Amino acid sequence: MAHLNMKNVSTVLLSILAIVLSLFIKETSAQKLPDTQTAGLRAPANIKIDGKLGEWENKFGAYNKTIPLFYTIANDDNNLYIVLHSKNSLITSKILTGGVRLTFNSLKRDKGMVAITFPIVGRNDVANLYKQMPAGSVDANVNNGGQQTRDTQIARVNSKGIESYKLIRIDGVKAIDTLISIYNEEEVRVGLKIDDTHALNYELAIPLKYLSLNEDQRKLFYNIKVLAKVLPPGFEVPIIKTQNGGPPLGAGGVDLRSLSADTDFSSEYIFAKKP
Repeated sequence: MAHLNMKNVSTVLLSILAIVLSLFIKETSAQKLPDTQTAGLRAPANIKIDGKLGEWENKFGAYNKTIPLFYTIANDDNNLYIVLHSKNSLITSKILTGGVRLTFNSLKRDKGMVAITFPIVGRNDVANLYKQMPAGSVDANVNNGGQQTRDTQIARVNSKGIESYKLIRIDGVKAIDTLISIYNEEEVRVGLKIDDTHALNYELAIPLKYLSLNEDQRKLFYNIKVLAKVLPPGFEVPIIKTQNGGPPLGAGGVDLRSLSADTDFSSEYIFAKKP
């Protein structure tokens, strides 16, 4: 029998321990965050809407278990910012193939509501996105090709898939057309990217002047909705059966049936004053 190399065994054990601790820290971090964010937060001075979250220092205002999703809302004197961060492959897939609708209201009623939808996803967009990944998947961890292969797939999704989303839909703002380019003069900015950890980052900035706020208003009601997945041409919604009498669960405990339906949550945001 070959003798065990204790150095190799120690290395493997340390690697396993590091992975376990990493998962524990991520889960603990999510547990410590509130389900929704209400407290105001001043946006970083060096903010850039590009789908990269370096200026946010990987810190989030809440972790909502309904979707599940990390997110942050912040403001400065001119803009409102929304940051979404998905570490769940099913939610990432749903966002990329369904889109996100953000709704804001200065009053808790439908009148005066402003809604922003991005990305705007059509069936051909999904077909294009599926072509970038093997077996029609947008999960960056689907094959055993190693880190280099996964990184190549992520780069392909970012460059040939996500970058094909060129339009933003805005409802409720008379001064803006319903459909505008992501390269717009209205200063509505969006950023969407899969990062090096295979998580999805979503950023949006909208000027406060479009939200019909009173000069002394301190509170805003908001709704974050991840829209149902759009299927490519020729595909039909699969029939998903329950598992042992319970809901069919996928990665991270996500109910697989929710992928074919809109999922959302609402709360209020209290604006952060200038320090």
